[in-house]
Amino acid sequence: VLDSVDGGHGVVTPVVTFTNGTVGTALRFNTGYVRVPAREALNVGAGDGLTLEAWVKPQSPMGQPLVQWSGAAAPGVSLSTYSTLALQANLVDSQGGSHYISSPQRMLTSGEFQHVALTYYKTSGVAALYLRGSLVTATNLGTFTPRTTADLYLGYQLSSGLKFTGVLDEVSLYGRALAPAEIRSIVRARGAGKCFEPPVITRQPASLTAAIGGDATFTVEVTGCPMLRYQWQFEGTNLSGATRPS
Repeated sequence: VLDSVDGGHGVVTPVVTFTNGTVGTALRFNTGYVRVPAREALNVGAGDGLTLEAWVKPQSPMGQPLVQWSGAAAPGVSLSTYSTLALQANLVDSQGGSHYISSPQRMLTSGEFQHVALTYYKTSGVAALYLRGSLVTATNLGTFTPRTTADLYLGYQLSSGLKFTGVLDEVSLYGRALAPAEIRSIVRARGAGKCFEPPVITRQPASLTAAIGGDATFTVEVTGCPMLRYQWQFEGTNLSGATRPS
């Protein structure tokens, strides 16, 4: 449940296990869920648009939450499966009003991985649902600010206690509405994943002089994705606990 781009890591409420996904390892939900604490970077509804996309492998029965922003008394944007094998989203606005969009019935398949995506263009008011890279429904919901300020839940609806049964993989958020071609490219990539960039050192540790017995702090700056990990060494031997950029 690590955030591969930023620091918005999730907290697991048992039991969530791991299984083979479309891209590497995925999360298998049965009785547990994942909560990602609210933070500014996850408030994607504050911009000109948003996208929520993931690979999902639902199990019967359907009618379960996939992803939802939710506080104790303030539910937010959600994406769910529906009992008629449909995909449904509710773009709750900042005043608490609901704006629903649903796919046609019997679009989803139980027990198989399929890519799902929700986009919303704030400037035009158009929301759209995609399945397997294809647009399945679009409607003008009007212009408003989607509520994405609360904690983010994977596989759980806080207000009802309803939980998801199945597998989620590569859950991703964007502070803009992806274009149809971008969503198709994600689906075509499948196991190759997205945003994969090898690590590149942008600033090497600088040499310094310190008194005997004093502290010496070295820092490295690196870019790359997925999330980078660090291990400092001295003369080829790993330094215990030295697993941060400094």
